[in-house]
Amino acid sequence: MSIHIRVPMLPGAGKETWNASVNEENQEHLIESNAILLDVLRDQVGTLGVKRGCDMGTCGCCAVLIDGEPRLSCLCLAKEAQGTGWGGILEEPGRVQSPHKLLMLWRK
Repeated sequence: MSIHIRVPMLPGAGKETWNASVNEENQEHLIESNAILLDVLRDQVGTLGVKRGCDMGTCGCCAVLIDGEPRLSCLCLAKEAQGTGWGGILEEPGRVQSPHKLLMLWRK
C-alpha cells in the first residue's frame, strides 16, 4: 500500500478558515493558507467532479465556475475563492440541460 503525499507548491504560512458556497451548500474548512483550490475542492469538500489533469492550466480538466466566471482551479489559490459561489459541470446531478457554459468553452 503506497501513501500519496502532496507537497505544496508554495511554502506554508499557517492555517486559515475557508468559506464558500459549493453547489449552493455553504462550506467551512480549515485549510493551509497556500492551498490550491483544486486540492481543497477534492480533498476537503469532497467534490470529485473537479478533475486533476496537467496541473499547469493547459488542459482545462479542473475548470470550475466561480461566481459564474470560468476559472482553472489548479491555478487558483483557495483563498482567492473565499466567500464566493462555486459551481462546476456537475452542479445539478441527474438533470439534463442544454450544454453547460464550461462545455461550450471547451468547444471553442
